[in-house]
Amino acid sequence: MKNTQTDINQIQIGEFVFDKTNSTLILADKSTKLEPLSFSFLCFLIKNQGQVVSREELLNVVWENRVVSDDSIRKVVKKLRDAFNDDAKSPKYIKTVSLKGYCLVADIKVCKTKSKKTYKSIILIIAVVIVWISTFIIFTTQKNNEAVFSNNTKHKIELLTNLPGSEIDADFHQKTNTLIFSHKTHNDALWQLHYKNLNSGLTSRLTWDQHNYQKPLFSPKGNKIIFWRTNKPNRSLFMADFKPNTGLTNVVNLSAEFSTALPLSWSSNGELIYFAGTKKSNAPITLFTVNISSLKTKQLTFVNSAGFGDYFAKESNDGKKLAMLRNVADQKYVMLIIDLETGKIIVNKPISFYANAIVWHKNNEKLYISSYKGDFYYYSLIKDQLTKQAGTQPSINDVIHNCGDNCFYMRQHNMNYTDITEIPNPFEEPSNSTTLYIESDNAEFHPIYNAAADALYYTSKSTHKANIIHHVLGGDPKVLYSFAPQTVITDLSINQQENKLLGKAEGRIFILDLLTKKLSYKTSALEIAANPSWKLTGEGIYFSRIENRKQRLIQYDLKTSKVKKLNQDIIQKQELSDGRIFIIDSHKNLYQVMPDSTKKIVIKLPRTGINHWQIHKNDLYYSFSEGNDFYLTRLNMSTKQQNKHLITKNTLYMDFKLHPDGKKILFTKPIIDKSNIIKINW
Repeated sequence: MKNTQTDINQIQIGEFVFDKTNSTLILADKSTKLEPLSFSFLCFLIKNQGQVVSREELLNVVWENRVVSDDSIRKVVKKLRDAFNDDAKSPKYIKTVSLKGYCLVADIKVCKTKSKKTYKSIILIIAVVIVWISTFIIFTTQKNNEAVFSNNTKHKIELLTNLPGSEIDADFHQKTNTLIFSHKTHNDALWQLHYKNLNSGLTSRLTWDQHNYQKPLFSPKGNKIIFWRTNKPNRSLFMADFKPNTGLTNVVNLSAEFSTALPLSWSSNGELIYFAGTKKSNAPITLFTVNISSLKTKQLTFVNSAGFGDYFAKESNDGKKLAMLRNVADQKYVMLIIDLETGKIIVNKPISFYANAIVWHKNNEKLYISSYKGDFYYYSLIKDQLTKQAGTQPSINDVIHNCGDNCFYMRQHNMNYTDITEIPNPFEEPSNSTTLYIESDNAEFHPIYNAAADALYYTSKSTHKANIIHHVLGGDPKVLYSFAPQTVITDLSINQQENKLLGKAEGRIFILDLLTKKLSYKTSALEIAANPSWKLTGEGIYFSRIENRKQRLIQYDLKTSKVKKLNQDIIQKQELSDGRIFIIDSHKNLYQVMPDSTKKIVIKLPRTGINHWQIHKNDLYYSFSEGNDFYLTRLNMSTKQQNKHLITKNTLYMDFKLHPDGKKILFTKPIIDKSNIIKINW
């Protein structure tokens, strides 16, 4: 560095100016705000400019010995490279040294001022900068539970938990001021139960074995909890006594006869437990109660709809009403409120989103309803009115507790919970071909190849938008179309001509013209449509629609907009490029339609989504789950020989696409995003 007067608030890094006062990188008139971890990471690289810093050093200093995954480190590096417009393959700023660490290769110097100083002054200033950097690194890693304001100044957020990794499925016991939640630190870890007393600030772990523990719920007195434990292939409901000093004792399985039993809530008097369950894997879920004294179960609802059933129940604080949620068809939901004394349904309210949590107001005349994708609504029984909360975003979800006027305990995450990855086909001979891994700061879903496999189409979701992406391999991803951030986009497929993209958004089937970038819906919000697929000619589509409580296959002509009703009880049709035709009936049976129009049974599929099965040559590939794990099966349709392979653990996503040459598999991979339990004042 030259012996010049310096401003210790700014450091020149290559072509950029690093302004420490507001954590920004400046290039000409463009500035980029750095997140705290990225800021600390860069500070440590500056301190060791020209030297390789190891993973261990980074964990020790930047992450302060917290347990984090390699993915977490790579994501911070990627954010810094993006801020510097740097290329990982030919880096000018941050270089990855294989198996060793990272190095800041750009020249650095303190920014000049008009007057000069002696060499001693420069050394002193550099020392001050280093001390400041070290101090800031320590400061930025010790901000647990401090109040912060979001970009939206209308609401205030306070962290209630801040463990490395992810906290989900929280419950709160107000009298003891205690949170209980599931937590894990990395993808391959198991969800384990923890609790935190908000008075002492201490967090303790409750479970340690080789099971996933989720959905913990306090009893009204706080002396018992119920939880969901996954034991392949079943997910069972357990109850245990709880004391802070002794942990969990007297653990009892309450649902041994059920294949699935999801804990929902306690009755207001603590005598009953509500859960959603099914005794058969393919049956709709219904509501049950179990008496904690007699351990006898009772079925409350009997579902007769095309949806997956009744999946939530919560008593009012006075025990006089029961709010429940029902899926009546694909993307169609209703909230029912029942008078428990008379058994009469007093509210039957359609809702436009997949709600997953309800909290009653203390006056028992208002409810707070939230969804995993960030919807938040108030419902007034007196007015029979749903009111949407302003300023909601997908990263804040799962309402837990009402802590006052417009005050709630909820969950906040960073929206980076899935990436897209490619692996060699596990059923083929190993090869040395390269595979893809697409990572970003957003959540990516539903990837598909084009015919030449030189480009991908997928969806991406951030706090601001839900996008359809076109990604030419070797190039940058391009946004084709944007939706509101809460929009759920599924079932992507491209026609043989590769000029139109088919999909479904919030239950409505759409076609996106890839030349004009115009999107048009082919079904209305009043229709219950699913399983869209292309006619081989690309001039029409197939989809299923519920009519008179039965599913029917529909053909839609793109040129004339005419709808033709086809087979009843057929829910999907696929026309392959080689001319073969496959259909699925309402019982999930997959058939091949032979040239003489007869049907030949192939197999009964566990899942029928268009991205849950695929034909390649004479093999059928299909996905299924065991517990929280995602498996892929290959069935030879001639010999009927089957093989299965574990693809990824601890996931809810089982969509996949086979590479056109059959040698690779593309799928959505879950990653652990940073998530915390928060207190928010809207």
